[in-house]
Amino acid sequence: MRIMRKFLGAALLCSGVAQASDNIVVNPGFEAPAGWQTSGSGAIVVTTLRGRGADKGVAYTACILGCQNLPGKGSYMGQTLATQAGEFYDFSFWAQSDQPGNWLSAFWDGQLLTPQRRYLDGSDWTQFRFSHLQASSPLTRFEVHSFTGLNTIRLDDFIVVLVPEPARAAMLAAGLGMLALAVRRRRLSRPSSPG
Repeated sequence: MRIMRKFLGAALLCSGVAQASDNIVVNPGFEAPAGWQTSGSGAIVVTTLRGRGADKGVAYTACILGCQNLPGKGSYMGQTLATQAGEFYDFSFWAQSDQPGNWLSAFWDGQLLTPQRRYLDGSDWTQFRFSHLQASSPLTRFEVHSFTGLNTIRLDDFIVVLVPEPARAAMLAAGLGMLALAVRRRRLSRPSSPG
């Protein structure tokens, strides 16, 4: 019985938990000066000022002139990620504005994710989440564009993770079900001791 429990514990650790993907964004919380491509008049990465929560890293971004809501144009920050073509990813990040009326847009693989203008209210951090975004090639680019006038938008805690395949989850559930059935059968087939 102990062997079965150990096997079951190892199977759980190696399967479901391991399948929960790691974040593929380089320097997602801006704690180091690496990983980000910036363009335009005001896309600036700062690594030591008021991050969200306990971390200190944050990106300040602004665009006053030449702002465009097109991939690869205007003032933006982004990364090109190593992805698996045809697979789906979840993408999220946090943003905070100095003043009401600033807005941003996000792109994944050249496609606009946010409404044409996503306004920030100038108060607390706002999380942006986008689910089941498909990668069309082994390299997928995301960008966040800012439109701020004389103010700034702070960005932090970018996350891009692979969405587990339903077939993989189904196989895990079937395997665990068969393991549980084998344990039950073994328990029932033991002769009861007189007593």
